[in-house]
Formats: sequence, structure tokens, C-alpha cells
Amino acid sequence: MMNGWGGYGAYGGGYWWMGLIGMAVQMIFWIGLFVLGVYLFRRIGKHVPIETGDRGDALNILR
Repeated sequence: MMNGWGGYGAYGGGYWWMGLIGMAVQMIFWIGLFVLGVYLFRRIGKHVPIETGDRGDALNILR
């Protein structure tokens, strides 16, 4: 027996929540990948030497 939700039983068979779990897992994955990228970018950036010649104040570095 079909209902108004486009499937059998309540909410398409009662498995509508699986779509929400799938979206949450994908969201966690992409957020984790982004955080890892920012972490690695910042960590690598600390080890890159900056050639300034004189280690003076900001005005000396600009000159």
C-alpha cells in the first residue's frame, strides 16, 4: 500500500534517517580533511626560513 511519502510504510519504509547519517558522515569527513589541511599548512609554514638579512624591526625588514 502506497502512502503520500512516495514509499511503503511511514516515511518511505522507515529508513529516512539513514540519509541523515550518510550526510553527517560526509560532513565530518570534509570538515576533518579541511582541519587536517590547515594544520599541515600551518605546521609546514613554521619551518620555512624567511631570508631577511637583518633581524631588526619591521621598518628594517621592509628596507
